[in-house]
Amino acid sequence: MKIYKYPIRPNIKTYELPKNARILSVGVQNGEIMIWVLVDPDAERENRIIEIFPTGFVDIDNATRNFIGTVFIGDFVFHVFERLEEQN
Repeated sequence: MKIYKYPIRPNIKTYELPKNARILSVGVQNGEIMIWVLVDPDAERENRIIEIFPTGFVDIDNATRNFIGTVFIGDFVFHVFERLEEQN
């Protein structure tokens, strides 16, 4: 197992990660939102849905999600979730 980081972008929701990857944390590095993930780099890949919501700007449906964390970029605050429905 290794820890890898992946950039997360508001306009992209589906990310291909190694199967059974465990999301450890979220943060900002060089102005970009990143997630750090414990992975088996040789594992088969699966699609995971990561969503970013700014504070107060977006209505969020009641899909099942796991909260990953909150990040601050300048005056903006973003909340990052993994959507658990509709996954492979």
